[in-house]
Amino acid sequence: MTRTNLLLNGAFGSGVTGWTAEQATISADSGRMRVIPSSSSWAVSSDSTPVTPGQWVSLAADITASDSPVDLCLRFAGTDGPVPRVSTPAESTGRVVVTAQAPDGATTMQAVLAASTGGVAAYPPLSSRDAWELGAAVQAADGAATGAWVVPAGADVSEGKATVTGTLSMGIPAAAVAGHTLALSWSASTTVAGTLVQRGGFHGVTADGVLKKSYLARGFQGLTDTETAYKDSVTIPSGEALAEDGVEVVYPVVFLAAGVTFTRVEVVDETTQTLWTDNAILQVGDAQGDVSDTSFFDGDTRPVRIGNTGKALVYSWTGVPGGSPSREEVGRWPIFTLTAIIPDGDAPVVQVIVPGLYARSGTRVRVTGHTPDGFSWVVRGSGSMGNGSQLVLGDALAPVNTPLTYRIVQPWDGQTVESTPVTRPWSGRSLMTDVIGGGRLDLIWQGDDSRAPDQRITAHEIPGRPTPVMVFAPVMGAGTVSLTARTSGAHTQTMTALAARPTIAVLFHNPARCFQCRRGVCDVPLTTVMALTSVTQARTPRQDQAERAWTIKGTICSVPEPQRIVGLSVWDDFDAAALTWARLDAMGLSWDDFDATIWQEVR
Repeated sequence: MTRTNLLLNGAFGSGVTGWTAEQATISADSGRMRVIPSSSSWAVSSDSTPVTPGQWVSLAADITASDSPVDLCLRFAGTDGPVPRVSTPAESTGRVVVTAQAPDGATTMQAVLAASTGGVAAYPPLSSRDAWELGAAVQAADGAATGAWVVPAGADVSEGKATVTGTLSMGIPAAAVAGHTLALSWSASTTVAGTLVQRGGFHGVTADGVLKKSYLARGFQGLTDTETAYKDSVTIPSGEALAEDGVEVVYPVVFLAAGVTFTRVEVVDETTQTLWTDNAILQVGDAQGDVSDTSFFDGDTRPVRIGNTGKALVYSWTGVPGGSPSREEVGRWPIFTLTAIIPDGDAPVVQVIVPGLYARSGTRVRVTGHTPDGFSWVVRGSGSMGNGSQLVLGDALAPVNTPLTYRIVQPWDGQTVESTPVTRPWSGRSLMTDVIGGGRLDLIWQGDDSRAPDQRITAHEIPGRPTPVMVFAPVMGAGTVSLTARTSGAHTQTMTALAARPTIAVLFHNPARCFQCRRGVCDVPLTTVMALTSVTQARTPRQDQAERAWTIKGTICSVPEPQRIVGLSVWDDFDAAALTWARLDAMGLSWDDFDATIWQEVR
C-alpha cells in the first residue's frame, strides 16, 4: 500500500512551505518548525487539500508544548460540523495524532495547530515614529490619549536615560492577566541620533504596594547591521496579589547613539511560549486503515529494507524537493554490497547478490555461507571468474531457521566482505528438497541419525605373509546416511515423486524443532547432500490420517555441477506477473535490477 504525506515540507528542513501563521510567527530551526505566538489565540494551518465525504484523514506530529496545551485540528471546509481535535498537555513532548472521517459536505481540509489561552495582548503606546521629549506625554500608537505613558517631570537624564511609568491593563481587569506570561520582543526600524528608546521592566504590584515580580530587557541593532535578538518574559502574579487597576509597568528610556537602529517594543501574552513541531504528516485514504500508520516520512527519508527480503520502503517527492507532497511505496532494496535476500514463502531459495565491485574481471568469485556455530558451505554457482558484472546466485543449500551470513574474500587485498545476517524460514518439522530447492516436503525425522563413513581401505593379500598389506585412500569417504521418517498428505506424494527420479536430495535439520539445538549441544549437521540409494515405505497404524513410514538410505555426496547458477525466477514467472509495458517502463529497471527481481513476487 502506498502512503502519501500531503504536507509539503513535513521535516521543516528548508523552510515552512505550505504553512500559514495566524497571530503567530513561524520559522524553521534545526529541522523543526518553531511557532512563536503573537496573541493569546493563534493557529498555524497547512494548505487546503481536496477531500470527499467519507474519506479518512489523519494528522500526526511531534509536539513540544510549553505552558499551555496545543490542539491538533482537522478543519473541513463546506461543513458546519465540529472540528476534530486532539490536545497535547502543557509542558509535554510526544507524538500527537488526530484522525477523522470527512463529514457530509466536506470539500477541502486543512491541518491546523491551534491554541487559545484566553489571555491578554497589550502594546505599549510608543513607536519609533513618535517624536517625543522628556517631560512630554507619550501618546498611544493610534494617537489616542487613553493610557498615555508619561516621563515624569524633573526626571534625571544626566546619564542619558529617564523613566516612563504607566499601567498595563488596556481596559482588561487584573484577574484576566493573572497567571499569564508576558514578553517583550523587538522589530527593526531606523531612527536618528538622539532618539529615545525603551528598555522594559514589568513590575507586579500588590494592593499594598509590595513589589512581586520584575525583569529588565532591551534590544538593539548596531552599525554592523548584525541583529542581536532579545526576548525576556515575566509571569504576572496570581489574581489575589494584584491591584485592581492592573499591573504597573516601569520603562526606563535611553538615548540612541548616532546610526544605531531602534527596535520597536511589543508586549504580548506568551503563556504558550514557543511551540516546536517536528515530523508532521497528513494523510487521506478511503478507509481508516489507509491512514492508521502515522510514522513520519518525507521525500528525503532513506529506504528501509523490509525484513530480509529484496524489497524496501522507498520515498520520493512528488514534485519540488521540500515543497511538494511525498510518497512511500514498496520498491527494490538498493544493492551496494554483498547482500542476502529471503524471498516470500516457506524455505525459499536464498538470493545472494554480488555487486560488480566484488566480481572484478580476472578474479575468482567464491561465496561461502556460514552459521554462528561454524557450519559452512560453498554457494552453488560461485567459484568462477568474474567479469565485472553483478552476479546473482540462488542458494538452495542454506540451512533453515538459523542465522546465515555470506562472505567473499577479495583476492586482490585479502579483505573479507560479509553480508548482514538473514534467516531462511521453515514452518514445518524437518525438510527435504531436491538439490535446486524444489519439491519441498515436511517430514518427521525419526531414528538416531545413523551414518557410516567409508574408510576406503583395500587389503592386498601377499603369498607367504600372514597379514595383508593395507592401502589407505588419501581421504576418507563421506559414506552413507540412513533414517526413518513419516509423512502425510501432499508431502507423501512429494516424497514419492522425489524418490522416483534420479536426483540429489538435501536433508535439512531444523534447529527450531530440536531441543538439543536450543541447548547448544546438538551435533547433527544442518544440511546433508545425498543421492538416494534405497527408499522403502509402509503405512503406519494411525487411524486419524493417512501416514507413511519411510526407510531412506543415501550416499553422502557433493553438489553436481557446482558452477551452475540456481535461478530464482524463470521467464514463465515473468510472464505470470502480467505486466503492461507502461508498468514495466515505470519500474525503471536496469538490467541488473531486472536480473535480480524475483518476478514471483511482482503482481
